[in-house]
Formats: sequence, C-alpha cells, structure tokens
Amino acid sequence: MRSPDFFDAEKYPEIKFNVTRVDVNGGDPVLYGDLTMKGITKEIQLPVFVSGPVKDMAGNMRAGFEGATRINRQDWGVSWSKTLDGGGLVVDDFVRITVNIEGVKAEGSADEAIAAEDAAEAAQE
Repeated sequence: MRSPDFFDAEKYPEIKFNVTRVDVNGGDPVLYGDLTMKGITKEIQLPVFVSGPVKDMAGNMRAGFEGATRINRQDWGVSWSKTLDGGGLVVDDFVRITVNIEGVKAEGSADEAIAAEDAAEAAQE
C-alpha cells in the first residue's frame, strides 16, 4: 500500500483532510472538506455522529465523532489493480473511509474568545 502503485508514501507521506465547513440541518453534522492524497485535493462529504460533549474526571470537555464515507480511489490517482481469473478486480475502485475522533476542548478556545469579545463590545455600548 505504501508503494508507488498505491499511495506512494515515500513521495507523499501524508493524507490530509481539512474541514472547510460543517452543515447541521437538524440531524447529525456533515463535514465538508478537502481530502488530499498523492498531491491531489478534492472536496468530500463526511457525515458524522457526535457523542457528547461530556465533562471528564479532570473537568475537560470531550466529544467523540464517528464518521464514514466512500470515495473513488481513481480520483486521487490510486489506479493499480488486476483482474481476477473469475472476473472482478483485486482492488475495488470504491474505498470506504472510516474515522473515529475524540476531541478535547482547549483552554482559551475560540468559543471563549468570541464570548469575551462580545462582552467587551457590549461594555463599550
């Protein structure tokens, strides 16, 4: 999988997903973002299920996120495959990406900075 036929890990050591927006229409959120593999960037959608937030034993706010989506690997230049003797491919073009993330709210987070900024503006009025 690390070879040039697949991900070419020596030349492209990282696969990145950069969230560009979040859509929450009354249900579970959908993350929209740019997935970069092998130097090719394309937008994907990643529906996620959110667990939490909850306060842990140390007083930190935590949340869990589980998500899955399906991409066509050919869109990112991952094109190697062989046809099996009985038909079909050794590697399907469609690949399922599954993520499990646990996030911890950082001290001085953006929410707190926005609240402080709003309070300062209100005090000036």
